Amino acid sequence: MTRKKLRELRWEVLMYPTYSPNLTPTFYHLFMSMDNAIGRNDLACGNWLSKFFANTNKGFYEKGIMKLDSRW
Repeated sequence: MTRKKLRELRWEVLMYPTYSPNLTPTFYHLFMSMDNAIGRNDLACGNWLSKFFANTNKGFYEKGIMKLDSRW
């Protein structure tokens, strides 16, 4: 529906690139979940990252990987 409307407006519809250097698809899900802690100081961020990886179940990663298909 969106593409149809863009074509009606005579806008060129561009496909997503297979790779974008500023947003690697495999890390998108992971970094979006950690975004709120990145801005803190390095020590606090490092501690937070250690806890994040220790407490994150494998379902979190599986869910993120499965979302890649719908994004690309």
